[in-house]
Amino acid sequence: MGDRYPVHYGSNQRRGSGGSGYHAGGGRGGGFDGKRKRHEEGGDDDGGMRTLCYALFYLGDRKKGADVVDDCPAEEQVASLAGEVRRLMHGRPATVHGFLLDCAVELGHKVSTYAMLIGLLNVHDPTSVAALVVSAAQGFEAALQAGDQGRARLVLRLLAALVVPGVLHASAVLAALEGVIRSALQIAESAGKDSDGRTWQPYTDALVHAALLALPWGGHELMGGGQRPEVASLWEAAEGYIAIRPRTHQPGLAPFFTVDPATDDYPSQSDSGGASFLGELWEAVWQWRDAGAPDPPRVPR
Repeated sequence: MGDRYPVHYGSNQRRGSGGSGYHAGGGRGGGFDGKRKRHEEGGDDDGGMRTLCYALFYLGDRKKGADVVDDCPAEEQVASLAGEVRRLMHGRPATVHGFLLDCAVELGHKVSTYAMLIGLLNVHDPTSVAALVVSAAQGFEAALQAGDQGRARLVLRLLAALVVPGVLHASAVLAALEGVIRSALQIAESAGKDSDGRTWQPYTDALVHAALLALPWGGHELMGGGQRPEVASLWEAAEGYIAIRPRTHQPGLAPFFTVDPATDDYPSQSDSGGASFLGELWEAVWQWRDAGAPDPPRVPR
């Protein structure tokens, strides 16, 4: 991501006189316009793309040792940046979409902030945001084909987060997550009970793991208190996969304890030779479901 739009952090990057912030005309708060003006005065800024990329990259970042975000809340940063994103998105949609998606995916801990920005863009330009969502879906498919399961998981996280600002419908996202799980279930069923899973289980486990991990990022807006019919269908698909996935005991994964292979000791189970995390995740899901919680634990926003 940094190679595509290089940003210089040395002497060429001028700070405002007011402090260490980068998002204001004087260096403290105030949004995107002051930053753009300084670049325009200093010379060509590739039509504003480099400045926009810098602002997107650091959107919502906290200043070191401070409890505030560049002296202004993330909501104000997003509002001041949205207009410039819309302007450049009309002239260079593919470039802006690509960098915005890269930020939202690669800086996954800030996905809620980027979802807020995309939600604000959707109010004024739903057509461009629809194209961005299509690009995200295509990126998910491309990541799976390239074997980049980490990026595929983060794209699903973004899609779930986009339910919160109303960019995507909860039913559509839940159906997509269920489709991912059912793809894994279909592979497991076609392999048969005699298969040890070494050729397919790491892949299918990663699919189910990614789908389940996306749920907290959508919060109540996605799960609807567990009352949506799509939620019940998703649980059914996940339970079906968990029931048939091969599990073998690996004593090396529990070196300090004597473990009974007959017990459900998830850390000592393996995904066909590798440490299992899907079992632990599924156990956590059942803990909050058994506790009567309508939604999974919510990610702080």
